[in-house]
Amino acid sequence: MGTFFKVLFNIVEEIKEWNCVDEPCSMTEIDKIVFENATLCHICKKPLNEDSVRDHDHRTGKFRGAAHNSCNLNYKESKKFQ
Repeated sequence: MGTFFKVLFNIVEEIKEWNCVDEPCSMTEIDKIVFENATLCHICKKPLNEDSVRDHDHRTGKFRGAAHNSCNLNYKESKKFQ
């Protein structure tokens, strides 16, 4: 039983490390054009204003779309495994 809990603890630590990754936003030329021309927040679908930001996946750095700063800060991904 002790070995089981040690292995389980190590798995939990690995998951915590994996979730702490914070890759910077990497944008292709197309992504840059999409961001510059965006008129709607990709999260809430409402018109953007001067507080728009580049929303990206913090694990991969992949650009997701233009978003309101508040929508971006409150965005939560589904934790379901696919």
